[in-house]
Amino acid sequence: MHSLFPSRYWTFAIVVIAFIVSAWLWKSAEAWRVVAIFSGILVVVGIWDLAQTPHTLRRNYPLVGHIR
Repeated sequence: MHSLFPSRYWTFAIVVIAFIVSAWLWKSAEAWRVVAIFSGILVVVGIWDLAQTPHTLRRNYPLVGHIR
């Protein structure tokens, strides 16, 4: 079944949502700052994976492709 948002991007989407929420709550507690920094780094890695061309596994499965 073809969907508009394939399941292989769910991990990346969750990290993006975590970054947005933690950046919004940045001032409320120190823990949110840690989550924002960590998820921000993962968002950058995910965008880098989506933009690169030599490794199709990482392009098709951003973030999760690094586990292999």
